[in-house]
Amino acid sequence: MRPRVLAVLLLVAALSPSCASSPAPPPSPSAGSPSTGPAAAGTATPAPAADPRAADDAALAAAASSLEPLEGHFLAVTGGKVIGGTLLREDTARLLRAAAGPAPAHAYFFLLGTGGDRRESLPALYADRLAGDGLLAALGLPLPPEGSAAPVRVTLEPASGLGTGAALELVHARGWRGGAILGEGDAAALGLARSGIPGTVEVVELLSGRSRLYRRALVRAAAVPGPGESAPRPPVLLEVLYPR
Repeated sequence: MRPRVLAVLLLVAALSPSCASSPAPPPSPSAGSPSTGPAAAGTATPAPAADPRAADDAALAAAASSLEPLEGHFLAVTGGKVIGGTLLREDTARLLRAAAGPAPAHAYFFLLGTGGDRRESLPALYADRLAGDGLLAALGLPLPPEGSAAPVRVTLEPASGLGTGAALELVHARGWRGGAILGEGDAAALGLARSGIPGTVEVVELLSGRSRLYRRALVRAAAVPGPGESAPRPPVLLEVLYPR
């Protein structure tokens, strides 16, 4: 072949697309190498932990129709399950403790038919530990004299048995028919979230018009006798409020 013809053929071959080399694809990352940018968008993120109170609310809502015949019974709910109900507080408390262990994150323990939201008024919200006229009446205690600063001494413990009892000094909130209002510290120390009543209470302060939202809990309350006083009456079941 002539040198000129050979040169032309070599030039055509060099410019032909079919003969041009393609760039090598980028290497795929190894299994152990971290992904960045858009490639990491599909990485699974752990789901947030479920709210134990919301799970118990859902369990109550799902079982609402089947629970109607148990109205007036003590009912126990925890771990997103309705545990059961009986006519006796002690029996229902045993069911709850057997199912929940010593310290579940949340539990409802209440008389079926007493749950729900409501709104009420209070002359003034001036302390974290308030005793209403309803508490004194339930314990058979006389109302303190007008203007008296004498504390109301009581022991309170969660009615479910899942918590700790404590002796507290409360300020009497004259004119309020409720039981008691406690602060966050007392509620946590007593374990009131493990003896809850479904629903909240909006308390409106009459002097200012401001309001606060409280959760509800069922407790056993007893009066602490003072010096020279006779032994107190047996404990009574009572609703207390604590910050939402």
